[in-house]
Parts: sequence; structure tokens; C-alpha cells
Amino acid sequence: MAYALVANTTNFHASGGATNTSSAITTTGATLLIVVVADDLTRTTTLTDSKGNVFTSRALNTAGVNVRVQVYECLNPIVGTGHTFTGTHSGSQFSYFAIVAMAFTGNKTTAPFDQSTSAVTSSGTSLASGSITPSVNNALVIAALGCDILTGPTAGLTLVDYIAAAGGQSWGLCVQYALQTSAVPVNPTWTWTTSTDTTAVVTSWKSSVTGQLLRASSM
Repeated sequence: MAYALVANTTNFHASGGATNTSSAITTTGATLLIVVVADDLTRTTTLTDSKGNVFTSRALNTAGVNVRVQVYECLNPIVGTGHTFTGTHSGSQFSYFAIVAMAFTGNKTTAPFDQSTSAVTSSGTSLASGSITPSVNNALVIAALGCDILTGPTAGLTLVDYIAAAGGQSWGLCVQYALQTSAVPVNPTWTWTTSTDTTAVVTSWKSSVTGQLLRASSM
């Protein structure tokens, strides 16, 4: 089956608290969790969920500007009703995290993560994340922008969610996605209205249906 978004939710650091938890969603049937975290480059955010899942980092940008974007995966997760996602900052300094969590079906059952690239800018009102070409057909493409922006940026893909930046509380985070049918190059270009620090990351994920042709053996 092709990729389908089962559910999604958001979470962000609120002033005065070390830990914040998302609203609950129903992830029943999902076979892949993808969670994007935007936080401060010099600080640490720990990601957990209410089902006790373990998350693996699959993409991380750590260069150039103050905002960092990290993409996590949990394959074959524990799912169900009342599923929440929690961010906790470490130490005495806030990490100003913002989190978008997504639950999908339709992924390759082993090693679905395909590839990623990223880009940063300290000023300007547009940023291309860089080009990737998924290695298989029917891939899922996730594009994310960590930013200090109050109004919604866009990369022209389907919006998952947007968390507006909140001064002294959290970075902004926008996540969009696309479902490819054929493997073609993709280079999401983000645009916004006010010059600021931004980090863009794009990832691709292998589908359970690759669309590859099989040759019949000759008799």
C-alpha cells in the first residue's frame, strides 16, 4: 500500500516549564512514526512518547545558524489511542523546542529511511533545502523548516502543521510532505516574509510499494 498520514500533533516549549506534552492523537494502525524537532543549536531536547517508543535520529542539521532541525524515526511502533509526544529540555537553559509528530502507514517494513539533505541561511526570505532523488518510486518526502517566523512559510507541498515562533519560548517549525508516484528530484524551496535565521531539511522514505518492474523468467 502507498503512504498515508494516519494522524499528527504538535508540541512546543512554553515559558517557565522544562517539559511540554502534545495533545493526544489516535495512531492505531500506524507502522512508522516520524517526528521533527526544531530547537536551539547549543542546547538539547529529549523526545519521548506515552507509548514508550524509542526514536532514532535520521537527519540532523547542526551548522550555520541558531536553529537546528532534527528528524526522528520509530519503525513498527507501539500505537493506539491517547498517544502523546513530550519534549524535555536539558539543563538550566531552555532549548526553545517545537515538535511536529506524524504517524504513517505504507512504509517499507525494514529500513524505510532513504536520504536527506539540508541548508541554512542567517538572512533572507527564501531558502532551498537542496535536491534529493528518492531511490525508489512511491516515496514519501518530508520537508521541514525551523525558523524565527510568526507567519506561515511555505514550500508548496501539503501542509502537516505549522508552529509560529514565540519569543522567549520556542522556535517556529513548519512541516510539509509530498507523496511521489515516480522517483524524481525534489528540492523544496521555502518562502516567507521577514528576514531571519532558518534551517531547512528534506528527507525521503521508502514505500512498501516501490513500483519496480519485475522481468518474467524465460522458459
